[in-house]
Amino acid sequence: MINSADEITETEISDFGAFYSGALRKYLVSQDEDILDSAHLFSRSALGKRLTFSELASLHHRACVAVLETVSAAETRQMVSRMEVFFLEVAAVYDMALKGYRQNLEQLHREIEERRKAEQELRNVTVELAHQRDQLDDQVRARTQELEVQSNKLRRQNARLVQTNLEQSDFTYAISHDLKSPNNTIRMILQILAQDYGSSLDEEARSLLTAALETADRMIKIIEDVLKYSQTLGDETQHETVSLAKTLQSIAEDTK
Repeated sequence: MINSADEITETEISDFGAFYSGALRKYLVSQDEDILDSAHLFSRSALGKRLTFSELASLHHRACVAVLETVSAAETRQMVSRMEVFFLEVAAVYDMALKGYRQNLEQLHREIEERRKAEQELRNVTVELAHQRDQLDDQVRARTQELEVQSNKLRRQNARLVQTNLEQSDFTYAISHDLKSPNNTIRMILQILAQDYGSSLDEEARSLLTAALETADRMIKIIEDVLKYSQTLGDETQHETVSLAKTLQSIAEDTK
């Protein structure tokens, strides 16, 4: 079992030593190349238990010493050679694992570098967005102030226009009222002339007198219309349908 610190225990190392020694002895005795598969099996198991390469070498050394103590000097050289073959098979698994670790480490470094670049780009984009946001805020504030100035200007102009319209309405009302009185007087004089002296006038004079009365009537109507118009200034506009023929006829009569 592996302890809480993920380190192999002495008991596990001892069990691995017994397994290794047995596999090595079996290979040396039988000289069967298929038994080398046990070397691979041992290495994979040792890697799974996180047995270090130095610990593996130590197990190999102890197993070799134990074997050499039981053989003659003549057999030692041959045994050592086969022991090296067995250990190289065991070490090959560690070598492949180390190469895979290096590749994974390089890939991890590349991924970390790419992540750093992505984070830097994200920071740059964030800074740029913040800068653009500040610029946009400044533009909005400037535009808001500009609109406020224009709105105040329009309010002042509208107030002056309202005041001007009121003054114009008062002036128009006063002028129209003042014109109405002398025109009524003229009309009244023309009516007296027509009543008292119309019979003694020739046809052309009576025609002129009639035309003068009609002109006075139109003048009174015009003055009344101007008075009505002056009273509607500032009121809400109301649209209605009118007779274009009557309007044109009225204009034609006024131009006679």
